Amino acid sequence: MSHTPLNVSSRDHLSRLVDQLSRQRTRIVIEQDGEPVAALVSNEDLRRLIQLDYEREEHQRLLDRLRAPFTDRTPDQIERDVASVIAEVRAEREKTPALSRSRRQANTDPGD
Repeated sequence: MSHTPLNVSSRDHLSRLVDQLSRQRTRIVIEQDGEPVAALVSNEDLRRLIQLDYEREEHQRLLDRLRAPFTDRTPDQIERDVASVIAEVRAEREKTPALSRSRRQANTDPGD
């Protein structure tokens, strides 16, 4: 995908640039005083950007829902809670050694 800076002489050829955008995978960066300030992109690129924005917003909403039950807990408290649960699970596994052995064997079975 090419990246074409737009300079003053290119402004006279806007229709050529639009044609280039619609036929090729290109992006045109508009600069002001040598700094990028805007871009022209194809409709396909715009659709992808909109989709990416939507997905990012969905991921943020999911993270917010996952974070909500723990807003009153400090990171240290959460770490202690997790360590406690891991210890409980390990202790439970130790109570049933045959089950622990069969799980370990299943994870290392060369037949898989």
